[in-house]
Amino acid sequence: MNINGRINLLRKELGLNQKEFGSRIGLGQAGISWMEQAGNTVTEQNIAMICKEFNVDKKWLLTGEGTMFTQEKEKADLVAWATRLAYEGDTFAHRLAVTLSRLNDEQLEMIANIVEQLAANGKEKHDVNEPVALQQELTFTSYDIPEEKLSASDGDDTVGESALIVAERRE
Repeated sequence: MNINGRINLLRKELGLNQKEFGSRIGLGQAGISWMEQAGNTVTEQNIAMICKEFNVDKKWLLTGEGTMFTQEKEKADLVAWATRLAYEGDTFAHRLAVTLSRLNDEQLEMIANIVEQLAANGKEKHDVNEPVALQQELTFTSYDIPEEKLSASDGDDTVGESALIVAERRE
């Protein structure tokens, strides 16, 4: 894929039409259409504007090597996600994020290891319509996380009970 195709791919990944994409970098719809056509030259100025506005990795845009977005994009996405969760209320994602935010590095590493093990053990797909059969194949273990191991970041000294439940395939 050439740079023209990568610009098209980027625009679609961002969920923007040509007019919307162009307005973000000071170009019209026709300019974006022209840039997306194979073989057309993309100016250094347009490359710089695309990379800056959309946090695109310049190496990826020019060569296709590496990842589409810079770490700044990932950070911005994480901040946007956390902001949304903060106002979402009592959802699973909100409760999970709050619990994770209160864990120390050692506890986060434990959870990372557990998730990796679950992913490795769960490579076989299961029919979601057969939960009883799946439950018979799993052993559930509850790991209590003592209150003193949690650090409330909001100044509230009462943290409630926390536990991590892990499902492992029976051997």
